Amino acid sequence: MGNDQPILYSDFVDDTFNLYGQRRGKPLVIDTPPRYARSIRTSYALWPHAKFVHIIRDGHDVCLSVLIWEKAARTLGRFASWREDPVTMVTLWWKTYLRLGRRVTRPEPLPRNLLRVPWSRRAGRVSFERTHPAMPVTAELRGWRTQMPAVDTERFEAAGDFLEELGYPRTVPRPQPEALRRASKIRDSFAPDVRYRGRLLLERWDA
Repeated sequence: MGNDQPILYSDFVDDTFNLYGQRRGKPLVIDTPPRYARSIRTSYALWPHAKFVHIIRDGHDVCLSVLIWEKAARTLGRFASWREDPVTMVTLWWKTYLRLGRRVTRPEPLPRNLLRVPWSRRAGRVSFERTHPAMPVTAELRGWRTQMPAVDTERFEAAGDFLEELGYPRTVPRPQPEALRRASKIRDSFAPDVRYRGRLLLERWDA
C-alpha cells in the first residue's frame, strides 16, 4: 500500500478493491460469497458507505446447485444431517443464510436493471462449463421443475416453509406428514450441530 505505515483493515480492503478495478478498467468491483449474509451488520460497521445487494434465488435451484457442488462434502458434508438427508440439509442451510441476510432494517427496493450491468469474472480469464454452479446468472441454467425429482421437491418444500413470503411457487402446498416429520427431525439435529461448530444461528430458530 505504499509507506510501511499501519493501515486500517477497512481501508486496506477499500484500496485493494479500488486498485483491482483500476487495473481492470472496471468502474465497479463486487465480491459475492453467500457467507457474507451472515455478517452484514459487521460489514456495515466497517464500510458504512457500502451497498449490500441481497439477491434471493429460488431455493429449489439453489438445492440443485449445491447437490452437484464439488466441495459440498467438505463444507455441508461436515454436518451429520448431510449424510442422512442432503436435500433437507441444503434447505435449512439456505433458509438460515436468507434469514440472517434479511435481518437488516429498512431495505430498499432492488433496481430492476441491476443484473443488466455488464460484468466479467476475473477479467474473463476463467471459463466454466454450462452446468458449473459458479457460472454467472444464466437463464435456464438449472430448471428445478424438470430436473428435481418429485420426492426431493417435497422434502425441500417441507423444510423451506417461507417460499410464499419470497414470492416463489410451490408444487406441494401441503407436504405429506412423513415429509414434515423428516424436516422437523433434521432441523432438530441441524441447529445444535451449527452451534457446536461455532456458526451463527438465528435466534428463535424453531420459529
